[in-house]
Amino acid sequence: FNEYACRLSGIEVLDETSDIIIGGNHVAGRTNNDVDFVEILQSNTPFMIQQIFETFPNIIDLLIDESNLQSISIPDFVQLDFLALYNNNITRIENRTFSSQRRLIFIELENNQIEIIEEDALVGLESLYGLMLIDNRISELHPRTLHPLTSVVYLDFRNNLLTRIDGELFSR
Repeated sequence: FNEYACRLSGIEVLDETSDIIIGGNHVAGRTNNDVDFVEILQSNTPFMIQQIFETFPNIIDLLIDESNLQSISIPDFVQLDFLALYNNNITRIENRTFSSQRRLIFIELENNQIEIIEEDALVGLESLYGLMLIDNRISELHPRTLHPLTSVVYLDFRNNLLTRIDGELFSR
């Protein structure tokens, strides 16, 4: 991998209106514009810190693990290829959460608390190859939920509470 990564760990930001300054040292010849992979680990950030996207405008891979994340909010100007949100407290994927993410290829939302994926939550993910929703609390999916996923090859809903899958779910 030729990624240039920034790892943030042990941070706590509880107020979305806080002024947040992200700083650090770069490898010689590199700048914030070269960072394409951001990891946030073992933190307390219930929302996606928008200043991260502004500080590192060329992020294509984002991983947030064990950080008390409760919602997903990616600015329209950000075009991710890979999104991994592990071991957080997300309970719902709201309509049009990914509507501007035309390049997103893989989403891993493992071991969250997701109970609801709204009917139009996956709109915009026509390029998505894989969706992993392992170890959540999903008990049902609206028949149209997966329709935007016209390129998906890999779906993984292991260890959820699904008891029935409507045939229309895979009709497209």
